[in-house]
Amino acid sequence: MKARIVVAHGYTSIEAFNTLHPLLLASITKEQDIRFINYAVHDVGQMSGDILILVRKYQKVGISLASIHDEIDRLRKRFCRIVYFDDSAAVSYIMFGVAEIVDQYWVRGVHKDLKSYEIGLYGGRLYTDYYNKQSNIHDQFPTLSPCTKSFPSDKVRIAWNIGIGCYPYSQDGSLSRYYMSIRKACGALSLFSAKGIVTRVAEKYRGGIVKALQQPVSLECSDKRVNARFGFSRYTETVGYQRKCILDKIVRTDGYECKSLPFKHYLECMSRDSAVLSPFGWGEICYRDYEAAIFGKLLIKPNMAHIETWPDIYTDDCYLSIGWDVAEISFADLVEEQGRRCQREKVLSARTKYLEAWESLDKRVNHLITGIK
Repeated sequence: MKARIVVAHGYTSIEAFNTLHPLLLASITKEQDIRFINYAVHDVGQMSGDILILVRKYQKVGISLASIHDEIDRLRKRFCRIVYFDDSAAVSYIMFGVAEIVDQYWVRGVHKDLKSYEIGLYGGRLYTDYYNKQSNIHDQFPTLSPCTKSFPSDKVRIAWNIGIGCYPYSQDGSLSRYYMSIRKACGALSLFSAKGIVTRVAEKYRGGIVKALQQPVSLECSDKRVNARFGFSRYTETVGYQRKCILDKIVRTDGYECKSLPFKHYLECMSRDSAVLSPFGWGEICYRDYEAAIFGKLLIKPNMAHIETWPDIYTDDCYLSIGWDVAEISFADLVEEQGRRCQREKVLSARTKYLEAWESLDKRVNHLITGIK
């Protein structure tokens, strides 16, 4: 079966609610002829078309580069152009062996200093390498990020990060209250068809998010509590180290909400608290970064100056930056600092940039697809 653009994907909730989101919305318009197939159900090799976009297909343990090359060679006979969409959380992780055999390699973001890709980073990330070297933190099962002496700038393209996708956008409303259930359901439904119900859900969330970002927010907040509801135990030692160090300090500091809550109550607190503390996780970019913008809260986050991404709410005018060396941070001072008007104004800047990203999303998708040619 022939189609102009074929998007072959898995059925994870991240793909259904984030990675595929702009492509699903683009498929509604007449500008792009896009067909979605799940490679767990359909044989991509039975399709043909102008452009094939493979989403996270080779991000599996144990798959050899030789077998990837063989498959790409077979697909070359059926498609004019092949794009690999690597939606890995860590921007340091690029499969350079795959990048060299496809026409374009899409990512969530990259390091601004491309020389950081010339060495294998301990723990697979710039910050895990930092904590390994600065604090002597070691992983039980050490890994290094892929590296290259010649970064393929001609092929690597920043598509979009997890800021584009379906998010709860209010304390109330069925799409927010039942967000986690809807997310799981859409992941399962994408096994059979990403279009249809999943696309209509994407439309609904986009409309709600845009409307929320267009609403005025008050910079004055009587409750100066910081939402810091995150854990560290499910991560590797180097990835979870930053989170553990922060939690060890803030549990003894007034002004921080650290207790884990059911999702409904989490949204209630998000609406009430004045700031969101968002450390790194599997990657630097986290869901709570964009939740903070949607709910009109100040984002407090370890310094992000090393990353280029889109949407970019990580410029100095959009968030309150803290250092990677947690021992040097006074979290008590942060509670007072985030209440200052000059800091709260960063909320408006973040919301403006985030809204602009949503409003220019279709144009960005069309530009990326046109660039494949």
